[in-house]
Amino acid sequence: MIDLMGKLALPVIVVARSGLGTINHTLLTLNALRDAGVAVSGVILNGPPMPENRAAIERFGNVRILAELPLMVSVEKQALLAVAPLVPVDEWALIS
Repeated sequence: MIDLMGKLALPVIVVARSGLGTINHTLLTLNALRDAGVAVSGVILNGPPMPENRAAIERFGNVRILAELPLMVSVEKQALLAVAPLVPVDEWALIS
């Protein structure tokens, strides 16, 4: 996948779970992407809010958390509409 991302030459948004182990996994993912020359726009955390994990990823990953979304059991129209306000896409225009 990282080769495909590099060929597409588009910025990537990493989606990571919010819970135990996410700091390590997310930082490793960010490092691998950057080492491959893939631009990272930010991270979306999925699951219950974990402020300490969010802060650590932002600080040590030198990355912006774009949104925090609850775990979704199903991806249907009503479920997506319920979480849509949590995704501030109007601010994403500032992503470089």
